Amino acid sequence: MPGRCPGPGAGALDRGTREGTRVAKVWVQICASNPFAGRSDLLGPLEADGDRYHILRVGCLDRCTACARQPFALVNGILVTARSCEELAEHVRRMPPLGAPPRR
Repeated sequence: MPGRCPGPGAGALDRGTREGTRVAKVWVQICASNPFAGRSDLLGPLEADGDRYHILRVGCLDRCTACARQPFALVNGILVTARSCEELAEHVRRMPPLGAPPRR
């Protein structure tokens, strides 16, 4: 469907710099209702490395308990919470791209 984001899975691979290559990305969904969502110390460091992250701001992620208390994001479909925006950004940085082999 045009204009519809596929969500984690099929849309997690974006075109690379060379035609025909694919780059796995960390899929980050931010709830626009979260009081921390607009802070530059949360998304700024991640947006600076746009080749690694696919960041979506969503109206509501239906995680109201976490949303009211702390910075949070859905990262590759997993709820990730933190005490501060800086800590959340660090947790997101540690996540492997969707579809990447597990770390040993």
